Amino acid sequence: MYISVYNPNLQCGNNGYINESLLILHAWYPHMFWEIWNRMATQLFEYQILHHFLSKKHRFAIMQLHTIGLSEMHELLLGPFSDYPFVHLRELMDNGSILLPSSSSSSSSSSSSSSSSLSNCVCIRETFWCGFNQAMTLDLKQLPDLYTYENYGAFSWDLSRFYKTYYLEKFGRMPLALSEKYKNKFVLSFVQRHTWRRPWTNLDQLLVECNSNLSRHLSLPSSVTVVCQEIVFEEMSHIEVLWHMSVTDMLIGIHGSGLVNGVFMNERATVLEIVPVHAPGYAGHSGTIMTWIYQRTPHRHAFFPLKDDEQVHTNLADWNKPFTLSWNRLFPFLLFLVQHQHNFCPDSIPPSLLRDGFQVDAKKFSHLSSLYPFRPSCNNWTYLTY
Repeated sequence: MYISVYNPNLQCGNNGYINESLLILHAWYPHMFWEIWNRMATQLFEYQILHHFLSKKHRFAIMQLHTIGLSEMHELLLGPFSDYPFVHLRELMDNGSILLPSSSSSSSSSSSSSSSSLSNCVCIRETFWCGFNQAMTLDLKQLPDLYTYENYGAFSWDLSRFYKTYYLEKFGRMPLALSEKYKNKFVLSFVQRHTWRRPWTNLDQLLVECNSNLSRHLSLPSSVTVVCQEIVFEEMSHIEVLWHMSVTDMLIGIHGSGLVNGVFMNERATVLEIVPVHAPGYAGHSGTIMTWIYQRTPHRHAFFPLKDDEQVHTNLADWNKPFTLSWNRLFPFLLFLVQHQHNFCPDSIPPSLLRDGFQVDAKKFSHLSSLYPFRPSCNNWTYLTY
């Protein structure tokens, strides 16, 4: 982190200096849930909640490559850490006093207007440039070369519990109608993406086969019904995501930022990640970014790679193309995960699944917090209900 130096000789405009420190946060793709979660929220949570480095009187600005508007996601994920709205760094530089309202009652997604005159500018005594060195040339959070994977996801469990409590207090608990709908259900939620990036082309047919066939191979109580359903995160609010994740027993989807929503599932649930063909290193066949997040949460993370004939891969960027996955190919993975309940012990995977690239990540809890000090071990676990 680079910390600026206060110059008392600097002549500021009529508004003078603001007393609060300004923290500049950086994300490469701040419209992605994973980016905000790992590159911003995790660090703020660690500093403020665990080490008391921050207070809610700090101001925040987001530095990003794209000038997209700040959204509900930014407000919900970053809002708990400050009494002030989050703003774009570029807009702050252009419109200083306009974008520094006195409280969080103002909108956090202010639009640009004409630049302020010098007399209306605002000077900031202290700035913290999170992720940069003094020369402002090194982005310490770029993946995968300049930041070790080991640091990612260190507080994902604590952070997910923190947000669950915060959201439920702010927006309320699951509606009774939704709770009744999923009562006595074992729910498998399949992630669909309504964009050009990695849509699941045959998901509708696969859901029919899943609902027709899976329960016949399981030893579930007669009162429990298996439900295989589609879920589209980009069409849901964050509280709706939390509600639906809390009733999901298994989340299945191709590699993508939305899989981080699985941290809001019940604490012994499973995430099954499908790895694209010829994916970059951070989504590779030997482990993905999700590995480093979920290894420190109570949830189980498993993954397997697509085959060449399941996704177009003519060019390097084709790992974002649509994919197809047959029921016969997916069924053995689902069956193993459902039949072997997650208990924080290493899973003994059949050779036939190993040959197909199937892996289940081991758990790793290296950080203890004052909020949630308990960490489970094999056959020794406890979890919270909400």
